[in-house]
Amino acid sequence: MSAAAFRILLGILGTGALALSGCDAPRRYAAAQGIHDFLAAVQADDRVGFEAHVDRPALRTELRRELAAAAAGADLSGRALDRLLNRGGGAIDQLITPGSFRIAWRKFGGGTGAAPSALELAALVRMLDPTHACLHDARGSGPCILTFADEGGTWKLEAIQPTAIRVASGRTI
Repeated sequence: MSAAAFRILLGILGTGALALSGCDAPRRYAAAQGIHDFLAAVQADDRVGFEAHVDRPALRTELRRELAAAAAGADLSGRALDRLLNRGGGAIDQLITPGSFRIAWRKFGGGTGAAPSALELAALVRMLDPTHACLHDARGSGPCILTFADEGGTWKLEAIQPTAIRVASGRTI
């Protein structure tokens, strides 16, 4: 191995060590691995893999709450809101697809190729508590874009930032 290649390898390993430093490092890396699996399913349009990493009932509840808050601010009538939110869950379920998340991921700075590795994601993950992790945007700052919960060893998406909902739907709500 050349000296230049060795320096690059040390730099990569050092960055990884810094990203995983801290007492929450094992949990953060486990969350990052689950988030990687979710994003890989999104990128591959793998519906089975996607569903394995989505807590659909929790996400539906969160999206309903966010849409109701946005609709209240838009002065949408209760009847129209009820039709939008309770149409058999169809309107909300249309937002919970790999395609919607692929659009949002790209808008928030994620790439168009393969999903980032767990090591790369670990720098963007913040543990909220031992069973909940927050994924920041590609800059690693700002509010959580996606929130995941550890459900029996599988990290599942349970909440999404309202801005990401607007990005995924293509319109302001």
